[in-house]
Parts: sequence; structure tokens; C-alpha cells
Amino acid sequence: MAATVTSTEGVATAIGGTPRSRGSNGFHKNGGGRDGQNGEPFQFRPARYRVGVWVGIGSIVMLFTALTSAYIVRSASGNDWQPMAMPKVLWLSTLLIVISSVTMEVSRRSLKQQMDARYGRWLVITVALGLGFLVSADAATIYWHFMDGLWVALFVLLFFWK
Repeated sequence: MAATVTSTEGVATAIGGTPRSRGSNGFHKNGGGRDGQNGEPFQFRPARYRVGVWVGIGSIVMLFTALTSAYIVRSASGNDWQPMAMPKVLWLSTLLIVISSVTMEVSRRSLKQQMDARYGRWLVITVALGLGFLVSADAATIYWHFMDGLWVALFVLLFFWK
């Protein structure tokens, strides 16, 4: 391993002859140690995480784009594609979660303006709408499992028919 000498300062070595780490992850310029100048502790800066957030958002958008294009191609490519009617309870659950999002925003703004009574009222409405969403989603799940059960019963009936 080659080394370039940039200082006359001695390097302390640990057992095995390797330099001791000056920080949590190696030397200062390699990502370890202190962040600021003159040994200041690490400071949280949101700008450091923007790239990660944008990469995450981009990957999620790409996933849903791929799923949407696969759905469109699959539905248009074959005669065996049978569209399913969406249960009406799913429209209800969608409406409940959208309204709950709006009431949550109203509640958040009320809290920011220090209107405690208004904040509490809107928060209770948000929680009630969220519970309604959970109940409606469970109703949709029960419906789909009931339909699955009917298909399994039909298969068993036809399989064991004598």
C-alpha cells in the first residue's frame, strides 16, 4: 500500500500497525469525526438529505409507472382479460381518506395558529374519519375474501363432483 506524506506530524498506530481512527468512521476527510470547523459537532442539515428524498420519490414514481404500463399492456393484449367491478365500498373508503387528509391539514393549521379548541375538534373529526376508513377497508377486504371463498367452494365442488 502506497502512502503520501503531507505532514511531518507523527501518526499514532494501534496494534497491528494501522493508524487509529480519529472519528467514528475513519479520518476526518473520509467521513468520520467532526463535521464543522475547529472540532464542532455534527450539525443536522436538511439539504444533505434532499438527494436521498428525490431518489426515493423517483423510485416510487418509476414503480407505479411500471405497474401502470404493465396493467395497460396486459389489459389490451389478450381476449382473456376480464375487468372486475370495483365494490362501491372502495369508493367510500377513498372518499373517507381524502376528506380525512383535508381535516388533518385544517387541524395542523389550527395548531400552528395556537387555536387549541379548533385543533382538538378537527383532530377528533380526523380520527373518526380514519376509523371509518379502516372499517370500510375491512368491509372491502371481507367482501374480497368472501368472493375468494366462493371461488374456492366452486372449485372444490367441481373437483369432487361425481
